[in-house]
Amino acid sequence: GMGWSIRQGAHPASNTGPSGDHTTGNGKYVYMETSQSSNPPNTQLITPCIDFGNLNGCISLEFFYHKFGASMGNLRIDVDTGSNSSAWWNGYVVIPGSTHSSQSAPWTKSIVDLTPFAGQLIRLRFTGTRVGATGDMAIDDLRIFEPDPVEMELVDFIAPVNGFCSYSSTQPVRIKVRNQGCQTITSIPIRFNLNGTNYNDVINTSLASGDTLTYTFTPTADLSAFITHSISVFVEAPGDA
Repeated sequence: GMGWSIRQGAHPASNTGPSGDHTTGNGKYVYMETSQSSNPPNTQLITPCIDFGNLNGCISLEFFYHKFGASMGNLRIDVDTGSNSSAWWNGYVVIPGSTHSSQSAPWTKSIVDLTPFAGQLIRLRFTGTRVGATGDMAIDDLRIFEPDPVEMELVDFIAPVNGFCSYSSTQPVRIKVRNQGCQTITSIPIRFNLNGTNYNDVINTSLASGDTLTYTFTPTADLSAFITHSISVFVEAPGDA
């Protein structure tokens, strides 16, 4: 029947699954083979017991996932806090549907805040749901760590894109950021430096642990001069080490 399996290298099908693992592209990863069977309709990967008894600060789970396919189901992370019997918190995190456009699309990092379970003994369950035969999701590089309370990550510099012959005097600057700490952040100072001049802005929104946000700076970039421009972006949340 259908189940989580370990694979090394490219996925054998061309219409679902990743082209390789996250770490090197040639290593091993865990994936769900949906073409094997439709019964049962989901499969579970359960970790051994994890002892948070001596921890009282921030705790996070980090893993990478790949979900390419036309009939992709949900990936659900459950948490068991039971002592003498299971007490599952089902759907603690749910990653719905297809999230990747091709086998070669980069793996996506997920940060899950486990701070509410400090002082407890827990298990984690990764449940993959089958919708059809082209729903081979994969996970890789799992780790549990203690993040800083405030830790912002610049995930992607989206715009402007390098390589064109000309740009406007009001070019939008767009970035994607992630809250990698355990505290919810409501005000995030950011800036970009263009040819030695700083342009400041503030993201005024609530960003919980693990959340990502795509943001376009209020000030624009004047790239109209036919020269080589230098542009850098900085995320400077107060308390970020």
